[in-house]
Amino acid sequence: LISAKFGYPEGYVRLLGLPRFDNLLNSTVEEDLILVMPSWREWIGRPSHDNRDLVLTQTEYFRAWNGLLNSRELADLLEKYQKRLIFFPHHNMQKYLSSFSVENDRIKLAGWKEYDVQDLLKRASFLITDYSSVFFDFSYMGKPVLFYQFDEAEFREKQYQEGYFNYHDNPLGKWADTQQKVVWLLEDMLKNNYRPTPEQIEQYFPVRDTNNSKRCYDAITDIQKSKRR
Repeated sequence: LISAKFGYPEGYVRLLGLPRFDNLLNSTVEEDLILVMPSWREWIGRPSHDNRDLVLTQTEYFRAWNGLLNSRELADLLEKYQKRLIFFPHHNMQKYLSSFSVENDRIKLAGWKEYDVQDLLKRASFLITDYSSVFFDFSYMGKPVLFYQFDEAEFREKQYQEGYFNYHDNPLGKWADTQQKVVWLLEDMLKNNYRPTPEQIEQYFPVRDTNNSKRCYDAITDIQKSKRR
């Protein structure tokens, strides 16, 4: 898929896996924990001279995420299903964490000094994100994802163009572009205990084990050996 999409010559792309995946399958999941992990925005996380006076609370990014965290519907859902939620934005957005506020005891605003990213991914039973690649880690563990992409057009224009992964239509999770859809889909997925099947996971991870580091090491070693010949 990657070779066809990006035009790499035959043999350049190898099925090795990411070393960071090796510890993911050895985890204890906290079934009541929902992790919300938004990615960053280049035009917000790294203000330019044009927007050096940027106020986060005036951005769509803030309104979307803070609005979701403080929605009555989400509060009712967390209470109904006895869930708690950790909000952990991308490292480049952590400096704005104090701008967010919630009064719900079931929701925690999490800073990077207090929490380890991989530990949170392993502990959580459900992930809500936008474009963050951590959803691959989560899917590797066979757990459900909900994509909240309220600013898709702007994100594609200003930061990253669309890649090979189809966020709108895939078996790993569901897609929403409004707060209302997020809450509705979240309840539907919780109610029906939505999980991607092993066959669906295999479409994206044909090899799913704890030997990713070894395969990468062996591949690098083979390349080094071939250069000495």
